[in-house]
Amino acid sequence: MMKKIYLYGSLMFCLLCGSVQAQGLNFYQMGFVPKQNNLNPAFQTPYDFYFGFPGLSGLSVQANNDAFSWNNVIERGADDSLRINITKMVGRLHSRNLFGFSVSEEIFRAGFQMDDNYFQVGLSAQMDANLVFTKQLMSFLLMGPGQYLGENYFRHNAVDVQAYAYLYAGWSRRISKMVTVGARVKLINGVLSASTKQFNLTWNVVNFTMEDPALSPYTYELRAEGEIRTNMMGQEFKWNGLNMSGFGKNWGLGVDMGVVVDFAPNWRFSGAVTDLGFIAWKDENANVYRSHGDSANYAFQGLDELNLFGDGIRFDSLISRSVNRVIDTLKFERDTNYNGYTTRLPFALTFGFDYTLYEQHRFGLVFNGRLIRDYFAADVALSYTYTPSKNFAVSVSNTFGNSGPFNLGFAIAGNLGPLQLHLGIDRINSFNAAKLRTVAVTFGVNFVIGKHEILPSKIAYIKAEKAAEQNMRY
Repeated sequence: MMKKIYLYGSLMFCLLCGSVQAQGLNFYQMGFVPKQNNLNPAFQTPYDFYFGFPGLSGLSVQANNDAFSWNNVIERGADDSLRINITKMVGRLHSRNLFGFSVSEEIFRAGFQMDDNYFQVGLSAQMDANLVFTKQLMSFLLMGPGQYLGENYFRHNAVDVQAYAYLYAGWSRRISKMVTVGARVKLINGVLSASTKQFNLTWNVVNFTMEDPALSPYTYELRAEGEIRTNMMGQEFKWNGLNMSGFGKNWGLGVDMGVVVDFAPNWRFSGAVTDLGFIAWKDENANVYRSHGDSANYAFQGLDELNLFGDGIRFDSLISRSVNRVIDTLKFERDTNYNGYTTRLPFALTFGFDYTLYEQHRFGLVFNGRLIRDYFAADVALSYTYTPSKNFAVSVSNTFGNSGPFNLGFAIAGNLGPLQLHLGIDRINSFNAAKLRTVAVTFGVNFVIGKHEILPSKIAYIKAEKAAEQNMRY
């Protein structure tokens, strides 16, 4: 049944995880933490050499939705049972909604300086799961066809799930005393994929006047158009250990580019474009299913016997079962002549301004936007970073985005000799777990050697040096 299938995915994303945003915005102004370079490859780490502990160099887990929390969906009845409040749930939705979940792990990372150049290499794993759907579609699925009698068109809904590992090499160079540029190239190998392309649904609610006694009341005619593309790596996909049974087949390429400009005393601008790239899914598990515009009739039913997890909650089998049920119900057919498919990475734009006061206080403004399918998720973050010494810093931030105006963040980083630790919690919209819609946690451990100073604003010191030289002449 179509209603159950869509709720399978949407409720799982809403209640268990939720849109994927930028990783580690609260570390964006911490100059001595290598994590800063993830959002902009032009940032140089102030160490002659650093090495990330395998599996611990950087771990980020992020989840949020831009619509509702547990309290907005679940209510306690008079008999002390938990119930889904359909009306309240639909009322919280925007015209378009993004739910998602992301996990990023640095398996290996290292960097070193050579004159004005800084080089970085590493191996990382990434998983992004995103669901974009409209209020109109969810209202129909949850509240019934009463307000949608006749023919209805549901557009701008999409699913995009990708898991992959990638090797990368990065380079940055100070090309002048005010400008630093950087770039990073990623060699990608895909692990798992499930996505839609130009996916449109047409519902025509028929027999609501009971003119045809042979049909059930509120029968709806469904017609789907578009593609469903999957690569499930069979049934043995495992995130832990990165099962790479398809290694060497699902290749891709990604590019990051960035710039940092000290344009005025104590003022700095930074900008970057990241995840410009693609993955070509070519192994034997890559399938493309297409609709032929056929219609199918279904009797409308409620939420009776809704089973979100079936025979278990394993992430891979849950996605696989959901995708297979959708394909069967929509009467999609596998294209046997299609040799794989290509997906693009959800590229991001990041721009930042910061001002440094007395070398210890840094005030920052960061804009980050990611294009997920045809949905643009944008955030603006304000931050304050206090660096009382060259080996310790704390940061507080607030992020304004689709999920709401108040999403607090906290970060701390410090060096214990050559050992550096950093921990950040970001996008906290509430300290009450039942009201929480967003959360991001970042943790990492690095081994650092040979710290050198990267001054808060080079221009101020350049001018001071010039003034000193002029004074010596006199």
